[in-house]
Amino acid sequence: MASQRVFRATLILLMALLVCGPSQAQQPARTAQAQPQTQAQTQPQTQTQSQAPLQTPLLADADKAFEEGKLPRAGELYEKALKQGRLTPAEVLLVYVRLGCVYASRNQDARARAAFRIAGMLDPDFAFPPRGGRNAATIYKEMRAQNQHSRGKLTLTVSVPSESAADTAMVVVAGVQEVFVGELANLQITVQDPSVSASAIQPWFDIRLVEPEVTFEVPASVMTAGSSLIVRVDGLDGHGNRFVSVQSRVRVPDPNAVAVVVDEHRATDDGKDKVKKSGGFWSSPWPWVIGGAIIVGAGATFFATRSSDEAHVGAPVWITN
Repeated sequence: MASQRVFRATLILLMALLVCGPSQAQQPARTAQAQPQTQAQTQPQTQTQSQAPLQTPLLADADKAFEEGKLPRAGELYEKALKQGRLTPAEVLLVYVRLGCVYASRNQDARARAAFRIAGMLDPDFAFPPRGGRNAATIYKEMRAQNQHSRGKLTLTVSVPSESAADTAMVVVAGVQEVFVGELANLQITVQDPSVSASAIQPWFDIRLVEPEVTFEVPASVMTAGSSLIVRVDGLDGHGNRFVSVQSRVRVPDPNAVAVVVDEHRATDDGKDKVKKSGGFWSSPWPWVIGGAIIVGAGATFFATRSSDEAHVGAPVWITN
């Protein structure tokens, strides 16, 4: 009797494992698949000010000449780089700081002050280079103090939505402090889709004369459904050098996109197979097949080896006596 109770208890336990085991094994895999979608949906959008290191051989040669103390040659190359245009804000700052040192070494104090004044406009706390020279250091301290207590730093404010409707014009408002309007020539906006090569589709841009506030209208043709656009606004000088830049990202949803909702209680057969395969041996059907075979084998062994007393369990006691 005791062995029969043990067998029945074991049989019930194994049957429970067969029913509950697969669903528990699949749950972690489903959770792991759903997690990346949540992270992608909650990713914040950022707005950064563009700063970049030296990019052109011309500036590299000017920098080398300055470090070697060849200031006349360095000044010539830096002036040429400014006239060539298309420098980044970081490059513009470096060029004006070093031009200030070059002019001071020639005793051209007025030009040195003008160069340091522009550098202070871009960064009031700009650093003085180690090889700048004694006269340049004196002018640097004078102009740095003047910049910090007067105009402050040039700031470009840009109002751009983080999300905009497809095939609909988007408005972007940009501006600078009125005190710096005379230092810049233009405000320019550039819009492009980073997933599309610039050689295939040219980025859209518009350029306006600088004012304290400028309104740009990005045409509906640029607002492609399903795209994630990069919008950059630059404050430019007369040669197209970027004194200040602000970059933002704008998401353009696709109104025809179908949202995919995962129903945990109605997974397809294909989805179940993928979950099982991804879980390895213990999430596959083999452990349950093997368990079933053990149950059948245990039952057969039990009935084949039980004693004759147990064969008449259901018979009345008086018959056996």
